Amino acid sequence: DTPDFDVVRSCFHPYCQVDGTLEGGALGPYLEGIEEGLKQWAATFHFCGNQYVTVDGDEGHIETWCIGWHMESDDSPLDDLMLALRYQDDVVRVGDDWQIIRRKSVKQFHRGPFPRPSIGPPTYPRPQR
Repeated sequence: DTPDFDVVRSCFHPYCQVDGTLEGGALGPYLEGIEEGLKQWAATFHFCGNQYVTVDGDEGHIETWCIGWHMESDDSPLDDLMLALRYQDDVVRVGDDWQIIRRKSVKQFHRGPFPRPSIGPPTYPRPQR
């Protein structure tokens, strides 16, 4: 939850395709949207657990449950957001590392506004291009 998107990008294969909860597509534009969207909140915290992993040679699949808290600033008229989802990741071995080549985010439930209503111009999800 520190906004170090170089670290985030290092987890993904450059050709990764994403099917997110609000946007999808190629990795670069998708992460740009996530990075911009996270700026809407005063703080975020994500807890990931309950992983199921299968490996077949240089490929694998990982399903991870995640609960994310998205905290509004003290003066915001909006409620905080708690979002529970499952990351369904196909991974490939790249040298000694593993990288996500395909990610699907499946929303399980949420408390609070989702997607976040805009105060001023909406930043995320972005208008279709």
